[in-house]
Amino acid sequence: MPPATPEWQPRVLQDFHDALTNYLYQARVARRSAGETPDALTVRSLRKNLADLHHDFSRLFKEAPKNPSERTDILQGKAIINGKKPNASFGQSAIFLSDLLGINETYAANIFENACDASDFDPSWSKVKVAVALFHRRREHLLESLSLLITRFVPTDEEVVNEIVSVVEELFRQLSSLPITLPHRILESMAELSNKLSALEADHTLAGVASADQMKLLDIEENVIHLHMEELRKERGRLGDLLYYMSTRWRLTSAEILTVLRTLRKVEEVDATAVSLLCSLMLNLEPTQIHCQASITPALTVSDYNAIQAEIENSVWKVEGLQAVAWSQWTCFHHFCDVGEVAEDVVDDDFVIKAQNNKEAASRKWRDKIAKKQNVYEFICNYIVPFRRNKTEADLAGVTTLVMPEDEIRDAYIAQVERLVDAFITFMRWALKDIKQRDEDATRAADQADRKLASSTNRFATGTSPQKKDHRTAWEAFLFLLTILYRDRPDAAVSFWVDSTQGDMNHDPGANQMLEKHAFVRMASDVRTSRFVQAFMNMLASLATGKHSADAVHRKLNADPADSQLGSVLWTTFFASLNSAINVLGRENRDLVPHEIATITSFLRLLGQVVKYSYSARRTLCDDQHLRALYTLFWLLSSRVPVELKAALLDAISAFCVPIDDTYDIQTQVWFMLEQAQVVPTAGHNASLSGDGQSAGSLSQSRPSPGGIIYDLEEIESQNGTYPETLALLRLLDVLLHGNGNQQVAVFETLGAPDRLPGVRPYIEFVIEHIFIKITSRRFNDPDEKWEVLAACLSIFNKTLEMFDLSALLSVTDANGNIFAADSMSLGASGFGPQILHNAQMLGLHPAFQVTCSLLENKKFTSRLFDVISFGVAEVNSRAGSRSMCGHSVSLALQVILHVLRRQKAFLEILAPAILEAGSAEVFTLPASMGGIDHLLSFRPSTVIHIAEYIMCVDDEMCLLSVRILSILSQSAVYGVLDPATRMNRLLMIIQGASTADAVIAGFVKRLEMEENEMRYVSPAFDDDGAEPCENVVGAEAMHALELKALLSESWQSRPWPNPRPGQVHAVRMAILDLLLSNLDRNFAPSIAHFLLGYDTRASQRNTAGQDYARRNCLTAIVTLIRVCSPDSKGHGGDAMRPVVIPSVPLYDSHPNLAEKCYRLIHHLCVDDFMSAPTMLYLRNKEDFFFQQLQMMPVNASEDVQAGDDNVRPVLSKLLQRTWLMKAIALELHLTMTTQQRWHAQRLINLMYGAAIQDGTFVNSQYPIREVPEEDSWGIDDDDDADIVARSAPARFEVPLIKILEILNVMNFEEAYAGAAEVHSTMFPNVHFEVFRPGTLYDLAAVHHHLVTELRGMDQTPERMSEIKRILTALLSANQNQEIGAARWQCSQAWGQIVHTTLVRCFLLIPAEEREGIIFDILCTLLSKLESSRTSPLIAEGMSSIVLELLDKMQKDRLFQSLLQTSSLQAEPSTIRLPTDSLLHAVLHGILKGIVMAGSSIEMRGNLYIALMRFLQYTKPDELEVLQSGTVHSEDLNSKSSPSSPPTTRASHAPSVAMIPSRARLLQGIYAVISSEGDKLFETICRDAADGSGVWNIVAFAALDAVCELAFYSRTGRESSKLSGWVLEVMVNRNFLGQFVRAINREDDLALRGSDQNAIRFLTSEAGPYRASARNSDGALNAHLLFEMKTAFLLRLSFQHDGAQKLLEYGIIEALADCKFLDQRPGVEGFAGTSHDAF
Repeated sequence: MPPATPEWQPRVLQDFHDALTNYLYQARVARRSAGETPDALTVRSLRKNLADLHHDFSRLFKEAPKNPSERTDILQGKAIINGKKPNASFGQSAIFLSDLLGINETYAANIFENACDASDFDPSWSKVKVAVALFHRRREHLLESLSLLITRFVPTDEEVVNEIVSVVEELFRQLSSLPITLPHRILESMAELSNKLSALEADHTLAGVASADQMKLLDIEENVIHLHMEELRKERGRLGDLLYYMSTRWRLTSAEILTVLRTLRKVEEVDATAVSLLCSLMLNLEPTQIHCQASITPALTVSDYNAIQAEIENSVWKVEGLQAVAWSQWTCFHHFCDVGEVAEDVVDDDFVIKAQNNKEAASRKWRDKIAKKQNVYEFICNYIVPFRRNKTEADLAGVTTLVMPEDEIRDAYIAQVERLVDAFITFMRWALKDIKQRDEDATRAADQADRKLASSTNRFATGTSPQKKDHRTAWEAFLFLLTILYRDRPDAAVSFWVDSTQGDMNHDPGANQMLEKHAFVRMASDVRTSRFVQAFMNMLASLATGKHSADAVHRKLNADPADSQLGSVLWTTFFASLNSAINVLGRENRDLVPHEIATITSFLRLLGQVVKYSYSARRTLCDDQHLRALYTLFWLLSSRVPVELKAALLDAISAFCVPIDDTYDIQTQVWFMLEQAQVVPTAGHNASLSGDGQSAGSLSQSRPSPGGIIYDLEEIESQNGTYPETLALLRLLDVLLHGNGNQQVAVFETLGAPDRLPGVRPYIEFVIEHIFIKITSRRFNDPDEKWEVLAACLSIFNKTLEMFDLSALLSVTDANGNIFAADSMSLGASGFGPQILHNAQMLGLHPAFQVTCSLLENKKFTSRLFDVISFGVAEVNSRAGSRSMCGHSVSLALQVILHVLRRQKAFLEILAPAILEAGSAEVFTLPASMGGIDHLLSFRPSTVIHIAEYIMCVDDEMCLLSVRILSILSQSAVYGVLDPATRMNRLLMIIQGASTADAVIAGFVKRLEMEENEMRYVSPAFDDDGAEPCENVVGAEAMHALELKALLSESWQSRPWPNPRPGQVHAVRMAILDLLLSNLDRNFAPSIAHFLLGYDTRASQRNTAGQDYARRNCLTAIVTLIRVCSPDSKGHGGDAMRPVVIPSVPLYDSHPNLAEKCYRLIHHLCVDDFMSAPTMLYLRNKEDFFFQQLQMMPVNASEDVQAGDDNVRPVLSKLLQRTWLMKAIALELHLTMTTQQRWHAQRLINLMYGAAIQDGTFVNSQYPIREVPEEDSWGIDDDDDADIVARSAPARFEVPLIKILEILNVMNFEEAYAGAAEVHSTMFPNVHFEVFRPGTLYDLAAVHHHLVTELRGMDQTPERMSEIKRILTALLSANQNQEIGAARWQCSQAWGQIVHTTLVRCFLLIPAEEREGIIFDILCTLLSKLESSRTSPLIAEGMSSIVLELLDKMQKDRLFQSLLQTSSLQAEPSTIRLPTDSLLHAVLHGILKGIVMAGSSIEMRGNLYIALMRFLQYTKPDELEVLQSGTVHSEDLNSKSSPSSPPTTRASHAPSVAMIPSRARLLQGIYAVISSEGDKLFETICRDAADGSGVWNIVAFAALDAVCELAFYSRTGRESSKLSGWVLEVMVNRNFLGQFVRAINREDDLALRGSDQNAIRFLTSEAGPYRASARNSDGALNAHLLFEMKTAFLLRLSFQHDGAQKLLEYGIIEALADCKFLDQRPGVEGFAGTSHDAF
């Protein structure tokens, strides 16, 4: 029965793969927190997903077969595809897809239907091409998911817990129990893919199905077939990798091993898949120690032994190398069984016995048939580890390079070969010795004949050596295998250098192996022929890689001849040979013969490898007067030798200069010896210099040609078409420029003096004039060598620019050590000051000065650099994965452009003018005219387009450079201004007008969608935008480590490109967002940001810029990044076909910094005039952005930051995320209400202020319900009151809080952690860091520059470098604390904006019966958070206005709520429906605490005064309540509380007011709470009333009056007497009352009369009211209001006997009598002469 047609679910495997990667990321993060394990939900989700995907894993690529009836139905339109009937065009395309992919017709139709809706592909692709890509993408995710499960979910991985591993183990146990196991299914799939590829290669039309006419009819691209074939090849390679991964974890069965052998036997052409199969076989013929866990397959038996041996020794293998490697591994497996390294569950006892019995015979047979031939070793070199060869070795091998495997596979293959080689040396060293002796005897006679022929023939007339054409012998091939195996792998060969004198190690298998290796090295050193000596030294050079290995080799090479363990291979022997060669060249006047050159070259390689890594070797060879290594090398370099040997000499000299330990003096020595030898001509004649002048003269006099390397370059290398010496010199200069900063400055200021201008300028000019500029006119036999030369030149330019620090021009230091900006100190009366002039002349000696001048001069150098950039992204990408240096060259060219762009302003505006003023323009050959890079690029707009197109490059670094350069250009004066004609800036015009404009947008989108875990990435040297200096220090250290690794590498030119580094993908995404944000902040619109975001940049007016929803752009990509899947999302970005997967991590958790920039960008777009309308329309209607983002806003993230926390940056980012989102939501509420889109506003209001949406579709279940313990009852007896208070209690609640309260609960209003005290440093005692703190933040860039400047006058010890890092880290921590505080304030302001907008614009949208309680809950929670003693005064001030607005709305809504209560037939007519105790303890107490809070501002207290007034107005009885209530006597009152009694005063009782009992109890409680605050409250209010300015003293008097008004509503008058008397006593004791009275006829009278005179002048002026001063009007109004409020308050005091008496004592009558303002009336003296018509 044929299998059922599976349903096409495009996202299932992709989501599963993403979930696996997210889990691994979470596990890696959780590992830092001890004891964290995945929850049960994660385990259940994984188990369910594995069960759902079991069918896909078991069948792998086995698709459902075709069905003729389904084919007919589809063509006739009868089939139903996802609920729709296809038309004719759809059916034909689906059938074509079925025939092309070889899958079921219905299945193909489902794929095609999904392709029609896919939006994440190039819009120019046909739907069939998209369907092909979707089909292969799904299979790719299937293979990648299996690879992750096999390689990452293992017991030995600390990041994966046992529960998860057991689930994965269960899956593979089930797959192993199937009739067709997973390995068999992999092998079958590989065979099927191979057959499909063969059929397509034989006939691309598939028997007419994919003919040109048919594809044209269906509008299908011709390259669809090629896309399909390329994907099939990739899948076949991934299947091979998957089989290898399985072999590393589980052993294959005997049947599977035999199937692999038979498959290998039939291979005709070796490819990556064949190599994977071979390595899988090798893994299964090794000890079980390499496997992660015990195998579940049965042990091998004797019959399996016979079958495997028969297959291996079969004579019908089509590729001899495959058989040779398999045979070698099988032979070693005999020895593994013999020594007991194979576990019992792998082979049974009979198998072991047979292997032991046949061990010797098998070894001899292997030696005779396999080992004596070089095939097995060369096959390993050329096919298994071809990436270990350098370019020259790969070219000589003549083998087509295979697809470069991934790094993980490479490392596994290297380890695989290394174990095989170890087995050769350990078990069959006797066979290797026989091979060595046989080959040495065979080559000795031929070697002697070659020497005689070479001595009689002059082969070096042209200065070059002939290429060796002899094939390697088996012994040479084996040593070559060791050479490439251990090359550039530091200390991988340390086991070869075991000390055999340390104890008895015969019983340790590992130690025994090391002894065998040591004996092997001694055996290999015992050679006589030059070819074997060369092969041995090349191998020894690779074995010396690494510090420990190099030290061990140096000790052996530096031994006495009598104690030598390496025969004649010693330092003394070889340097004596070099001196002999120098004598032969100088005295005997003959050339070196080829074998001598080859031997010297091998020795120089060995020398270079040892001194690269061994500091002791370097010092010994430089300081030993008998060896005189550097002098000998330079002397030989000045002799008549071929350019190849000169290249080897220069490389050896470079090895001495690699910056390790304290060897910078050697670099200086090499600089001066290079100058003395005149390798690069730097003067018109040679002269003896100070110091070693005698030697210098002899070095220079031995040169036969006066032109030095220029002669070799022009006359020899250019003629030959290859440039080894030039490349070696460029490498030497590059290494020398990596020296110590102080040493470099000394070289720049002294080298060549006094005979010429000091510095390395001639060397830079040589590189520019003779190499870089002329490179296009030179012939290259190998095109890749041209890119090597370009890369070497550009690396030198880039390194000089990295060291070009122009900060000395931006600040100067006086005699007292004070720092000033250059713009205030640099210019004296006649121009620049002396310090700037001196600094400018020193910078003129810097090599980067010449590079910058040459580039800004806009001549050949500039043109050549732009030509490199204009090579094009397509050509660069086509060389990805190859050994070409093309991509690396273009990357370096972009880095040069970026460096100069960042420095050109200071260079052109300060450095160049300063040199002109100093009169040194001719000395430094300053060009007559220069322009900035942005100006030069304006003449080559195509180069700008190429820079933008590099966003499509496969290299992360190049993409980052492209974005950085575009960002700077967009801000420049040339490209960042608007063109009057087009109303666009130039950059936008150029890019938008390019034919690749859509592709550029697609490139930016693709880069935004690329995933990488957010971590502290290593900032490259060019990536200092926005980075803190301390981060730059860390990044510089990491980059130095990478540069050092590159300098130590032998095969630097063979490194694959691109070379991805961790963090670069994330850096590109951050840089893109920075580019967008920086261009949105500018007032010039439209800009490149609008273009990339998909807006219509040609719109003539603002607010008309449309958004293109149909195509992908940066906005849609960003919205997709931050999209959240809410529980009730329906049709808004969701996918109904998604399965239940392990929950993915939202962007705000996985990438907080990236998410913060995304939300900031969204907010910028929402408030921007040009883009606000289309953006918010898109976000609202297409994405449902605001609702879903608010619904899923994280409200459980902690904002606590303690000293020493490493999570400051994520906390800061999450605070800002929340801020930008809440600001955008507040704007959305305002806009939807303004535009009458009430439905959208209602949804948001329901979400924020309701526990559930009215239709029941949303329930806020994001947080679990928590129960309040009994002891947390707050001491309240009333159940209803307790419920309300419990809901306002922070972090503990019984029911889910409303969203607005959830957000408020997690907000932190406290001051940020203050951090450590002022930073001090004993190493920099003269630096005062507070000078670098102009505001609240330290200027870390200035601190870093100053510390580096101070360091230049000291020794750059590691301790001082660590101290700089410590200082910057401490200052950064202080800055971050300030930023955290500012972010908390911004977050609180954003929350306040939402509340304010709700109260002002959307108040009626809150359900009437709930809004009073909602406002009350918010008010209680907010005031409780403000009560903390650590609350930030700035936040408290902002929140006080929200408190005021909330109380104002409660008070204004009081009548409506009273009507609601009346309609519900309440027992009492009270308008107070809220819990009394909560009103008193939470609201009133909170207001009073805020008034008396330490550090509160007058604005905050003023807001709370008004809030207190609104509270008192809200709580006082209204007329309805008074009318409906009868008289209640004092004895009927039963107060709950007994407030403390203030000082008693004699007072007459005011008439009592009839109130209901609940109102009376509330007023008594208010008296009690106010009384509890004591004198401090009234003193604060009185002081503000007396000393306040503007409106705040008016508000304070109003508050005093409102407090005293409480007495009117007391029935008995007793409380009125207490309260009023207390206020009066405070005012009398503090003399406030007297001050109030005296101010009436002084300040108040003058202010009132002055304001009236201003009013008269205003009304009688000719200008009239249209030119009135608002300030004068406000002042007049304030004066009148203040007088009225003061007199009203004093009048209320006079109602009491004591108050009236005190007023009389202080002279209230006299003060009023003396107030002249009261005498002013129209028509009397004050208005005499004033025309009544003016009124």
